Amino acid sequence: MEYEIHYPTEQYGFILKKIEGTDEDAVREYQSLHQEWINRNKAGLESKEWNAVLDRYLHGDEKMEADKHAAMSERQQKLINEIKKSNNRNK
Repeated sequence: MEYEIHYPTEQYGFILKKIEGTDEDAVREYQSLHQEWINRNKAGLESKEWNAVLDRYLHGDEKMEADKHAAMSERQQKLINEIKKSNNRNK
């Protein structure tokens, strides 16, 4: 069966995605789209908290609470991951 998923992004805007599959496939695809939208649009850590995390990572301390990582914006997470890769290359 074919489904059209309308995911709201603003007052008169939405993402339209067409998929083939079962009802369950359509629900899973909607949930996946929803999670991706949330991840891309979350504000991330506040400046003071972000700076503290960033400073620790730049000095090689890669310990972080899971809730801090989850609260980061996609951009913040990507930067931390690049720092981790760099630290691993330089060990």
